[in-house]
Amino acid sequence: SSSAGADSGAAAAAAPGTPPPPSLTQPAHDYRLVSAAGLAAAYVAIGAWMWVAWYEDQARLPAYRFGGDGWFGGATYAGGADKLGHFVANLALSRFYSRFVALQLKARQEGIPTPVYGRPAPAQTGL
Repeated sequence: SSSAGADSGAAAAAAPGTPPPPSLTQPAHDYRLVSAAGLAAAYVAIGAWMWVAWYEDQARLPAYRFGGDGWFGGATYAGGADKLGHFVANLALSRFYSRFVALQLKARQEGIPTPVYGRPAPAQTGL
């Protein structure tokens, strides 16, 4: 007789249209705001510590200005080789990564699927 009472209790809990207890559908507390505030406080604290540790006793730099240092020449830092190095590095990286873009575009032209990772396909979301 006690097993019949347990069965009727289980049937009542699983009755259609009865919402599950709140503890199963949502957490007891939402800690997103507390987490965001804690993260922001950590960034502020680390930033303040870095400023005190490295910049507090340093002389202020003059205001930033464009131009005036020349491109290449004896009066420039390293004769302008640093500028040339930045140009060559930018050119090499641009050419390297543009190859991947070109391959993806060619694959799409040929009808080869090119999935984008990190977001679900429309068929999976029901859209």
